[in-house]
Amino acid sequence: MQRILQINIAGRVLPIEEDAYIVLKDYISSLERQFKGDDGKEIIEDIKNRIAELFGIRLQGGSPAIDRADVLKVT
Repeated sequence: MQRILQINIAGRVLPIEEDAYIVLKDYISSLERQFKGDDGKEIIEDIKNRIAELFGIRLQGGSPAIDRADVLKVT
């Protein structure tokens, strides 16, 4: 059984499995390296907002937490 973490992404608190969190963290880190500067911050925030929106939809569908497959769909 996976450990469930509570993360804050784009102002939303979301439950996520630990291995899914690692994948998501790596993805966001790669975005931060790719999009440096002031314009990059806005792009990254937009991406985070969309990810949080998609994860919220997934959780409303009855999933107890975001899993690795969910993260791989949005990356």
